[in-house]
Amino acid sequence: MLQIMTRQRPATATERPTPRRRQADRSADTRRRLLDATVVCLARHGYQGASLAVIVAEAGVSRGAQVHHFGSRQQLMLEAAEDLFRQLYKDLGRVLLALPDPAGRLRQTVTGAWDQLFSTERFLVYQALLTASHQDPEMAAALASLLVRVRSQYEPAVDHYFESAPGALVKPRTVFVQMACFLHGLAAQAHLAPDPASLRHQLEQFALLIGSQLRVRRNVTTRPPKAGA
Repeated sequence: MLQIMTRQRPATATERPTPRRRQADRSADTRRRLLDATVVCLARHGYQGASLAVIVAEAGVSRGAQVHHFGSRQQLMLEAAEDLFRQLYKDLGRVLLALPDPAGRLRQTVTGAWDQLFSTERFLVYQALLTASHQDPEMAAALASLLVRVRSQYEPAVDHYFESAPGALVKPRTVFVQMACFLHGLAAQAHLAPDPASLRHQLEQFALLIGSQLRVRRNVTTRPPKAGA
C-alpha cells in the first residue's frame, strides 16, 4: 500500500512566532530608560537626591543592569547631561526653524526658548547639574564642552536669520548669549514670582530691548546651514 506523503504547508508570516528582541535592542532600551529616569530624578530630587538606588527604581531595571551600562553614578550623570543637551538643541532648533512671522521673529524666539526650555522641568535638570559642577571638576569640564558644542550648532542659524540693527553696539551672536543669560536668571527665580503674567511681560520687554541691536533678515526662506558648512 502506497503511502501518500503530504508536504506540510509553510507557516505564513502571521503564523510564525514573533522573534525575540535582539540583545542590542534590549540593551538600548535599558540605557534609554536609565537616562530618562536620571533626568526625571534630577528634576524631582535634585543632584544630591538622585541617588543610584532612586534612579534604578524609577527606571524599573536591576542594579546589575545599571552597573553593566554605566559603571558609576558619575558616568550616568555625564551621559544624561549630554543626552539632555542633545535633545534641547533639537527642540531649540525647531523653534528657530518654525518661526512663521518674520515681523515677530524676535519675540517668538525669546518666548519660544522660554516655553521649550527655561520654563520646563528640563531647566531644573540643567540647574541641578550646573550646581553640582561647582564641586565636581569632571562635571564642570563636561558641561563646558557641551555648551561649546551647542553654541557652535545654533550660531549658524543666528547668522542666517538675524543681522545687526543700524547703529548696533553688539553682534547678533553676542545678543543671543545675553538672551540665554537673561532667560536663565529669570527661570532661576521664576518660582518666586508673585504673578506668572509678570514673567511673560518681562519676556516681551526683553524682546523689545534686543530689537535695538538685532533685526530679522528679510526674505530668508531657506534652512540655515549646518555648523562647519
